Amino acid sequence: MILSKRITPEKRRTFFLVLVAGLVAAGLLLFLFAKIHEDISHPRLEGIDRGILAWIHARDTPWLTALAKTLSFIGSPMTLIPVIVIASAVLWMRDFRRDALLVLMSMGGGGLLDTVLKLHYRRTRPDVPWAFVHERSFSFPSGHSVMAVVLYGVLTYLLMQYERAVWERVGLVAGSVVLISGIGLSRIYLGVHYPSDVLAGYVVGTVWVMAVMAADWTIRRDEGI
Repeated sequence: MILSKRITPEKRRTFFLVLVAGLVAAGLLLFLFAKIHEDISHPRLEGIDRGILAWIHARDTPWLTALAKTLSFIGSPMTLIPVIVIASAVLWMRDFRRDALLVLMSMGGGGLLDTVLKLHYRRTRPDVPWAFVHERSFSFPSGHSVMAVVLYGVLTYLLMQYERAVWERVGLVAGSVVLISGIGLSRIYLGVHYPSDVLAGYVVGTVWVMAVMAADWTIRRDEGI
């Protein structure tokens, strides 16, 4: 089913052009806001970030800490990479090859965006003594948030193509939103990200995944799927 022969060369070009445009748009979304680099390090915004961190930390409990660590693990490369490999392999073997490549391309683009933006902004991790987890990479945007939006967003989109009942679609979307939100919040709770890191990750991931879905839709529209 990968870019079927029934699809014209023009549509194939459109598919890849939309993907490239989405990748560029997601990156430029932050790059074009020149003040963001100043704002994220501005004492006022950083004060708000730290205030939220302190408010959340003041309400930590053992079970919330265990939940946050679990959600953080679900959104980590240790979980995402096997999920990507397994999902892509299953789709490929079942002859849903375009879907398999869509998952791989979406995650590759999300990873590229996260890496480039982190290297551009070079924001350090929150310096809080109570942090439950310590990481050395840059903080802005949150890679967990970017990749969670992309992976679980794309998988939800693909599953919805084959679920016709309204309640099933609503359940898929609701479950995906809850999981993605939980992963982002877990990173704030654990003290490894500022709230603004997570918010930026959600924005970048959403723009990119919308481009992926739009590119795929241009093909499905012609196939009548």
